[in-house]
Amino acid sequence: MFEILEDLVQGWFQIPTGFDKAERADLVLESAILRLGIITKKRKVGEMGQLYLQRFEYRGAIDKSLFDRTWSIANEAMAKTGNWGNVEKGVKHVHAYGTGWGGYALLDVEDPAAFDAYQIYHANNYGQMCHVTFEPLADLDAAMAPMIAEHKAKS
Repeated sequence: MFEILEDLVQGWFQIPTGFDKAERADLVLESAILRLGIITKKRKVGEMGQLYLQRFEYRGAIDKSLFDRTWSIANEAMAKTGNWGNVEKGVKHVHAYGTGWGGYALLDVEDPAAFDAYQIYHANNYGQMCHVTFEPLADLDAAMAPMIAEHKAKS
């Protein structure tokens, strides 16, 4: 099984020489996992969960009273729970970025059930004012590390 996976990974990039069998196995498995979009590594204390980029875009010209009411709900949730989805645990608000049309929030999701509740809260409380989407983010630094190591080994 490992040989099949190693052949598959070799098609994506040349595994650098100079690694022992265990290091090679780690590189192959990690590369395959990242390439296939499956994140299964055990996390250590202090490491983040799945990162999501939340995008919110205002729905055109918005009535000022609706805008104020909706942001009041959002700010109350943030003050109470530390996130705009009003969930106590499982979703951490990392940072928000505003634009003229809406903005982004970077989220660290530890618990899928909490993330479900977070999204439902958004639909129920902000949908009349914003179009909200959530995109899972991949760690490109980790995904590209084997290929960068290959290039470094060649130079």
